[in-house]
Order: sequence, then C-alpha cells, then structure tokens
Amino acid sequence: MNNTAPPKQYNNIKNGKIELLRFVFCVFVLLFHLNKFVLYLPETYFDLHLTFFKNGAIGVEFFFLVSGFLMAKSIYKKISESKTESQGKALSRDYLNFIKRKYLAIFPYHLVAFAITALIFVLLNRLEGAPLYKYLFGSLPDLLLIQMSGIKMFSPNSFEWYISSMLLAMVVLYPTCLRYYYRFTRFFAPVAALLILGGLQVMTSCLSGNIDDWIYVAFKTNFRAIAEIMLGTTAFEISRRLQKIEFSQKQLGALSALEVFSFAAVCFFTVSDWGYNYQAVFLIFIFVLVTLAFTRFSEKKSIFDNRLCYFLGSLSLPLYLAQAAAIYITLSLGEFPRNIYTLSFSLVLTLAFGLIVRSVGDKLNMGIKKLTC
Repeated sequence: MNNTAPPKQYNNIKNGKIELLRFVFCVFVLLFHLNKFVLYLPETYFDLHLTFFKNGAIGVEFFFLVSGFLMAKSIYKKISESKTESQGKALSRDYLNFIKRKYLAIFPYHLVAFAITALIFVLLNRLEGAPLYKYLFGSLPDLLLIQMSGIKMFSPNSFEWYISSMLLAMVVLYPTCLRYYYRFTRFFAPVAALLILGGLQVMTSCLSGNIDDWIYVAFKTNFRAIAEIMLGTTAFEISRRLQKIEFSQKQLGALSALEVFSFAAVCFFTVSDWGYNYQAVFLIFIFVLVTLAFTRFSEKKSIFDNRLCYFLGSLSLPLYLAQAAAIYITLSLGEFPRNIYTLSFSLVLTLAFGLIVRSVGDKLNMGIKKLTC
C-alpha cells in the first residue's frame, strides 16, 4: 500500500450510495413507527425470531453518524483552504455560518410538515377557542426546533425530536471540532463517544427509548446525538485517510465485502427479536458502513450515482417529517384490521404528504436562498 498517493477529488461529488442508504434507513424508521403506533403486529413470526422492524429505530443512529461525517467534512474543507485551524473571530464567523446553513437547509421542509401535521391534529381533535390558542403557543418551541432543550409543551410532530437533538449537538460540538480538528476527530471524539455510549448502556440498557427520558442535565436523546455525531466526525477522518491509500484489487474486494456484511448485519437486526441492549453493538456496523460507503476508492462514477438514488435520498427527510400526519389520520379511522391494507394505506399517505413537503419545501428553500444571498 502506498501512503503517499494523493487524495482523490470527491468533495464536490454527490454520493449516490449514501443517498440510497438515507432512504433505506428512513424506511426502517417509518416501519418501526407504523408498527409501534398503528399495526401492533406480533413480536415474532413462525419461531424464526423475526419481527416487523422491532429494531428499526436504529436507523436514527445512521442519520446521526452521517450528520457528524458531513460536519467534519465541512470543517476539514475550511481548514484545508486556510491551512490552519480556526481561531478568534474567524472561528465565531465560521461557526455561525455553519449553524445558519444547517438550520435553513432543514427549516423550509420542517415548516411545511409542521403546518400540515398541526392542522390535521387541530381538525381531528376539533380544537377551538382557548384550547386551540394554548396548543398553538405551546407548539412554538417545536416550530423553532428547540424542543429538546427541555422547553416544550405540545409536539404536533414528536418525531422531529431527532432534528432538534441533532442541531443542539452540532451547536455544542462544532466550535471545538473547528478549533482542534485533528485532536478532536482522532482522539477526543472517539474516546468521549465511547464513554457516553457506555454510560447510556449502563444506565438505561439501550440507546433508544422514551424521548422524554432525562439524565442529570439533558434528555437522553441529546447525549445519544452528541456521542454519535462525534463518531461521525471520526468516520470522516478515517475515510479521508483511506482515500490516500492505493489498495490492491483483493483489498478493495475485502473492503466491499465488509461494507456489504455491515449493511446486512444492520438489516438483520432491524427485523430480529434481539433486545434493544444490542443497539450499541450494531452501531459499530453502522459506523463501518458509513465510513466505507462515503469513501470513494476510484475516480469512476459508482452505479449508485444516478437520478433515482439522488431522488430517493432527497425524499428521505420529507418522508420522515410527514409520517406523523399520516399516522394521525390512520388512527382517526377507529377500529381497523392490522394487516397489509392498513400498512399500505399509511405508507401511501406518508408518501403523498412527503411529496407535498418536498415540493413546497423546495420552493421555500429557493426563496430563502435568494433572500439570504
């Protein structure tokens, strides 16, 4: 292996494999929520220890890791251009610009989904007068995506806890990563993440759970987000260094096999009846998957670099945001059979709302970009 090989130019290339994985892991989470809140299907099938996405919630771990990876990628690009880690006013400016970009990239889609979900909730529950005003004012922290700070009352779309925790974690981590990039990604981040995740495992036996679980000074979900976003920054640093190495065909084949195995292992876990206490173990496979899926070992375009994968990736956030509205409507139907028809109805509703969120959100996003340019 040649450690002096120049890094491949991949920073401006959209990764179709990651876009497809975004969609797949989003579907895992959607099916987990549908079974939890709508279907209530049996725990196991035919004594095969298979379930209907009992562990699909682990898809959130994938998104936290990807967020950390992309944050580190953005920071590395800055320090590469300036040839030094940021300090003083430059650090503050870069920090605020990053948080603003991240927030504004999500907010248009969040706003559309929030409006749809809140409207459906109000109509289905026939809120009016004082209860309506209390609901709307109590939903403001969720509208601003600060609910996981602890300031929250009503949550029209409780599934957005993930986005709130992600943003709060980045607010905490970005300045340190920007100021001490190499020490952070290579030493502090993996060690601190291990200690935090180990602490969550000891205290709560798993990574997921009730989003309102409070540990000392913050929600458990915030610690989960911080630890996994830190792991994502380390994944980027490993990926960046892998790109400098010229691997033989056999070594590339072994890495591809490891990537496929990691994905297969996570897929198995999502439909298995294994306990939630195994989440931390399978997080390792997600870490390996994210690291290798992002790493381009060739200048050639991947078979995943196509319009379909890009489209599915762009649909993952709108689908995630739209699921609450679909679940509200499905539950409002009263007694209904827990079968493939109910599942199909819920998924079609989620897709319809997701396409609306994506379409309107894209227009709002373009408008915001014009105003902020």
